[in-house]
Amino acid sequence: MAARATARDDPRAHAAMTVVRQLSPNVVEAFAGQVRIAAVLHASDSSPLGSQRPPDRVICVRQGAADLAAGARRHAAAQMALRTAVTIPALAPRGVRVWRVLTETGVSAGIGGMSGQVVPDLIGRVREEISAGAGRNRFVDLLEAGGVPRERLTWLAGEQFRIVGSDQRSFALLAARFPEPPAGEMFLSLAQGELHALRLLSDFAAALGWQERDLRAYEPRPLAQAYPAYLAWSALFGTCSGVALAMLANLEEWGGYCGRVAEALLARYDLAEEAVGFFRFFAEPAPGFTEQATLVVSAGLAAGEDPQEAVRAAQALHAYEVAFWDALADGLGESGTAAPTG
Repeated sequence: MAARATARDDPRAHAAMTVVRQLSPNVVEAFAGQVRIAAVLHASDSSPLGSQRPPDRVICVRQGAADLAAGARRHAAAQMALRTAVTIPALAPRGVRVWRVLTETGVSAGIGGMSGQVVPDLIGRVREEISAGAGRNRFVDLLEAGGVPRERLTWLAGEQFRIVGSDQRSFALLAARFPEPPAGEMFLSLAQGELHALRLLSDFAAALGWQERDLRAYEPRPLAQAYPAYLAWSALFGTCSGVALAMLANLEEWGGYCGRVAEALLARYDLAEEAVGFFRFFAEPAPGFTEQATLVVSAGLAAGEDPQEAVRAAQALHAYEVAFWDALADGLGESGTAAPTG
């Protein structure tokens, strides 16, 4: 069992903190009263530091997830200094190595077995994998060609009415499960955003001749509702890092589709700008969302959540988004008319 000591009662940890202070005066501010310095003595093969056995004497410089987010917001200069402070060479003569420094972007050498993986790199890798496996969106392609029958547009309104209402409740539940910043703030903001989107959706439905009673009476397609069903499951049983990574990894593709839908509805279906406000709303992320969601991923992983589970969540959510668009295009031929059956 590794013995742990704080900077106050372990001389090696005190030495580590001294070197950290020398990096930048901003580091002292960002870490004051928040950093926990732990000396890991006689690390065993089962050490949480990863499969690579560390030296017998390792200094871990860690900061709690909530304090990390607060400190990062207050000290932007410290963020840059800490991002590169993974190893402190000055401790090498003492036979002590700084094993990891967790910053607001999750720089580490062993969070959940990530072996030096930085959170932004993880996000980028998942985005690349999703992009590489993406195929064409038949529904959006047909919409841009004017090939989606006008009555099929009511499917889009009806499905989104169910999805947005479900997602709003899911984000509210996530905020209740993970109330501490930065996760609680982000999930509350997302829940409020869904409420605003629901109001915008009524304008789109009205342009199609539908009222709220029509939206409520609409019978949703099961595969089109796989996305909100999975998000609801994640709200109950998933991790905050998994949901945040899924949002980040799929944000660009979803936003791109919404932007294309808005333009197609204006150009091909003569809808007014007011009617496409719902799609404009989702076409671009809210200011600061990417940075906030990155903090949530970092904080979740720093708290011990499994990064591989987060990756699976991102991949699953993308697959269910694809199922949504495929369900809307179901039965339409390449020209947009209903495909023959039998």
